Amino acid sequence: MGAGLRLAAERFDVAALPTVGAGVLAAAGVVLALDLVLYLGKLARVRGAAMEDFGNPTSANLVAPAFMAAMVLGAQLSAVSELGRWLWIAAASGHAFLLLRFVGRWLTHDYDPADLNPTWFLPSAGIMTGSMTARAFWPEPLTWILFAAGFGLWLTLLPLVVRRLVVEPAIAPRLRPTLFIIAAPAGLAANSILNLAPEAPWQIAAMLGYFGAFMIAALLLQPRFILGAGVSLSWWATTFPTATVAAALLNLSDRTGSAIDAALGAVVLTLAAGFTLIALAAALRLGWETGRMEAEIAAMCGGDAACEEELRRGEA
Repeated sequence: MGAGLRLAAERFDVAALPTVGAGVLAAAGVVLALDLVLYLGKLARVRGAAMEDFGNPTSANLVAPAFMAAMVLGAQLSAVSELGRWLWIAAASGHAFLLLRFVGRWLTHDYDPADLNPTWFLPSAGIMTGSMTARAFWPEPLTWILFAAGFGLWLTLLPLVVRRLVVEPAIAPRLRPTLFIIAAPAGLAANSILNLAPEAPWQIAAMLGYFGAFMIAALLLQPRFILGAGVSLSWWATTFPTATVAAALLNLSDRTGSAIDAALGAVVLTLAAGFTLIALAAALRLGWETGRMEAEIAAMCGGDAACEEELRRGEA
């Protein structure tokens, strides 16, 4: 979102947007650092529960966005600090290692068809965040490897995920916003091509960017279905795909000079901002409800740790 706002500032020459974009990027950096500290605490206190996260097909996939966010932040930070370059290298290397582990597990384990859902694109196609944001961080062939892996896995998984969504039982209502993840790989691929091969025909990136925008529009035309999720944390799954497709359209407009591409990019970026507000509201509500529940448990148990743990399990 922050990077998209900075792109929009360049495209539309709006003086306030670079500052807003930098503020959003700074907030994202703080949240990412806080997440890291909290998860390290989870590993230290309840290592078994943390390991279970990696055993569940869906929750394990949700580790990838941390690396994706770090790559975007690293690329943006590299313009002013060498720290950004090293952050990008660490995040790209970590995501690549995670992806190798995941693909090996996908090929050697048996999964229920119901386990297949759009979050599988996060570790696989998500690696294209590296090729989208790469500058002179490491040798160019390595960057192309990231793109090749992500693009190839996207083409492999797309028919499988679509078949699962169309033929198998529908995903749980609270997870419906994750369907927007289907649009993300197209935006990542379009941005990657514009970044890695600026001499390539612009129509290639255009087809990918337009496909992402088309999938977003198709989901928006099912408002009752999507809104059935309520104000849940799964709305965070809508933010990165829409911001990525918006960035692709804005980058494409810089390449072609098309006012239509710029307008589409602005519309999708505005949509990403709206989704971000919904996701923030969901996070704040969950934090409030969790705090209230903890207070009630503490009052009921009077400091008895065993009682508190039993009540927490019951709430879960």
